[in-house]
Amino acid sequence: MEIQKSFSENKELYSYFIDYIECEKENADSSLSMFICNIENQKIKENRRKLYLLFCLIVHVSNYHYRGTGFFSKIEKILDYLQSSIKQTFSNSELFEIIKTNKRILLYFFENKKLTLDDEIVNYIDSKSDNYYDIYFLNDIQTVIGPEQTERLKKKQLKKDPKFFTNFDEKRRIGANDSYLAVLIQDYLVEDFISHVTKTNISLNSFIEPSIFETNPFLLKHQKTSIIEYSCFYGSIQIFQYLKLNGVELGPSLWNYAIHGNNADIIHALEENKILPENDSYRQCLKKSMKCHHNNIARYII
Repeated sequence: MEIQKSFSENKELYSYFIDYIECEKENADSSLSMFICNIENQKIKENRRKLYLLFCLIVHVSNYHYRGTGFFSKIEKILDYLQSSIKQTFSNSELFEIIKTNKRILLYFFENKKLTLDDEIVNYIDSKSDNYYDIYFLNDIQTVIGPEQTERLKKKQLKKDPKFFTNFDEKRRIGANDSYLAVLIQDYLVEDFISHVTKTNISLNSFIEPSIFETNPFLLKHQKTSIIEYSCFYGSIQIFQYLKLNGVELGPSLWNYAIHGNNADIIHALEENKILPENDSYRQCLKKSMKCHHNNIARYII
């Protein structure tokens, strides 16, 4: 009976959380209130194990779920509510271990001074330079690494782009690729996209330039992402259709990006064009949709 009760409570909490993350803006306040009420009813803040599991869930969903408009604003409201309990319950190293894979949540804790920089954290940030942790967190670690290394890192970026540090903190909080082409796809601006690629003569088969401001683990891992893969990742159906109509080849890799994009129309377009997943296996697609907490897509694949 105790196991059944625990399962039921966890399922209910998860449902309230996903409902809040996916709700429309006008329903956000009421949805958040229902989620917080469930946390209070289950006394999660007073139970270390339950708080740990909830915190891990928040980090995992923040890493892999589709990030719609206002996504991180919603996540931060939950963290605002939980942060004092988290700080009291977990040590600095425990807290860092939970959130270190999520650049955006790590930034939140640095900005709110709820995480103390120590050698372990600075060494980790330095070791993840391939994912641009050192530049992304430069404002936070500069007092620890010293003025010489700070200046060296700044000069390196300014040499590539003299305007790199313009709106630096704003771009860090957005946590997405800041290139003009990427932003057009993120914001579904198909007319501006067509105008831009026409004027600049960009090949529709080219790749999105990697960005220091990117915080999504999937895109950080797959830094050689084509324009059509990127359109699938953001669920930008009109740009996807434009690329397809203009001869861009559809391939098996698009399934992984489309599942992240959480757009049923793109999933159906892949099916209609008889594009099979890699290894012709929907098992991996199912795992990917579950990892992203895209439950409707998971049910459809089943």
